[in-house]
Amino acid sequence: MVSGMLFGVLPAWRATRVNPAPSLKGTGTAGMASSPRLPLSRLLVSLQVGMSLLLLAGAGLFIRTLRQLSAVDLARLRENIAAIPSVESAAMSQHGLTQGVESDASVHAPGFRPADKG
Repeated sequence: MVSGMLFGVLPAWRATRVNPAPSLKGTGTAGMASSPRLPLSRLLVSLQVGMSLLLLAGAGLFIRTLRQLSAVDLARLRENIAAIPSVESAAMSQHGLTQGVESDASVHAPGFRPADKG
């Protein structure tokens, strides 16, 4: 939000310093093209472009990862994990992480007794 305000207000503030009369009469140069560029504005624009590209790349990788995860065969994955010698147990969920489904069903394991609260 602050970045949007900063990058939006700075060019607007600079535009208020330009005298539009010569440009409108056709005798002057085009708007702000003749005004000296501030090194700070070049730096800020470069930073904004760099951050935007970084965020776009990260979002693309995140979407690709979610698509790959949704294509995983969970039954086969559970069998493969259970076959690893150091794994004692494995479980799977009926609802995936990205499906937007909540469950409040309780789970009861045979022979398990919860500890007393107190």
